[in-house]
Amino acid sequence: MYRYAQRMKEATLKSYMKKLMTRDSLKDFLGDNSSNGLDAPVIYVVPSCGPLIAGQTFGKKLVEISSWVLVDDEATEAVLRHELAHAVKVHCNLQGAAHGAGFTSSLKSVSPRKWRTDKYWWPTPAIEEARLKIHTKSKSILNRVG
Repeated sequence: MYRYAQRMKEATLKSYMKKLMTRDSLKDFLGDNSSNGLDAPVIYVVPSCGPLIAGQTFGKKLVEISSWVLVDDEATEAVLRHELAHAVKVHCNLQGAAHGAGFTSSLKSVSPRKWRTDKYWWPTPAIEEARLKIHTKSKSILNRVG
């Protein structure tokens, strides 16, 4: 049952990524900063990318999402927008640190209204419960944000 549910979730993630790829703000940004188009990255759900890593991008073609963030749809979508911005940064060969000016520019094109909150993931009680089931030696970070 878990594998079926995970595949269903991966299909939902893929569908959302395709929706992001059709945003006019992203198309305009890619048109201004790249001579060729960007294909949607492949998304894999993994048990965890790390105790504090909700997702990670490898180049412009692969995104991994920690299973523990999937318990919150809004947070999952924010992580996908964030990771797509990393792929756009790589595709457009933008300079700067991982979350620096080039990344911020690409994030604004992917997520024009929510880019400030999409810059990092934010824990919720449901995410913390799922995260701590996998990372049993970690401590809750809910009291560190707010």
